[in-house]
Amino acid sequence: MHKIIASFILIMSLTFASFPNYTHAATRAEMLAQIEQLTQLITLLQAQLQARTEGRDAQIKSTLSTVRAQAEIFYNNNKYGYAGLCYDASITELLSTAEKYVPNLQVPVAINSATTPKIPNKINCYSGLDYYMIISSLNQGKAYCVDSTGFAGVRESLKIADSQRQCDSSTE
Repeated sequence: MHKIIASFILIMSLTFASFPNYTHAATRAEMLAQIEQLTQLITLLQAQLQARTEGRDAQIKSTLSTVRAQAEIFYNNNKYGYAGLCYDASITELLSTAEKYVPNLQVPVAINSATTPKIPNKINCYSGLDYYMIISSLNQGKAYCVDSTGFAGVRESLKIADSQRQCDSSTE
């Protein structure tokens, strides 16, 4: 972000330095040229920010896909159950990795009960004997969810029902 701001300041200083030192007001043509340059700069900055946001979302999705594979290893090593998955060291490490890319995230939250909040935090892990569901906020305002049924996909929001155990049985 600092590079973008520095680039903006540099371009603005070069732009305004290009005006001749007239004592009268700038002509319409000069003003229109300046507006055009500013428009192009803003378009460039928006494209950079959009690419950065999409890259962060891709990283979240990739990390949660890795969690899916690790969850199956956990399942096989724990008497064919997912209970305690959210507290497993390898899972919490992966969630901490995803945490770096989620907007305004404080800490991954593990919840292991049937009564869960209707609107979870930015990234949540839910697990029981026969299920798990992990849902994370994305930078573009939606959510990404993976679960024990093999589902991995984008949802409109983080909202879930109290007894929800799968990503696709949504209460959007």
